Amino acid sequence: MQRCLVHIQRVIRRHTTSRPRTPAGKNLYLRALKLTRIRDLDEAAAWATRRHGFGTVYHDHLTEKTASDPRTTPGGRN
Repeated sequence: MQRCLVHIQRVIRRHTTSRPRTPAGKNLYLRALKLTRIRDLDEAAAWATRRHGFGTVYHDHLTEKTASDPRTTPGGRN
């Protein structure tokens, strides 16, 4: 399946907003903006390598889970 690079950018912006607060969100959003500047296979390979680096650098952030708060969890006690 092929996907338009602009649509990939839009999905990333939807999840990170256009003003991300976390370092991982800022980094991902900036990488997404560079997608439409790729002009050849060498640039595509370099972008993919940097994307892999993102997963390595932000692995802990990406696998983090939110602790549930009984006050905000459905069925929780007040």
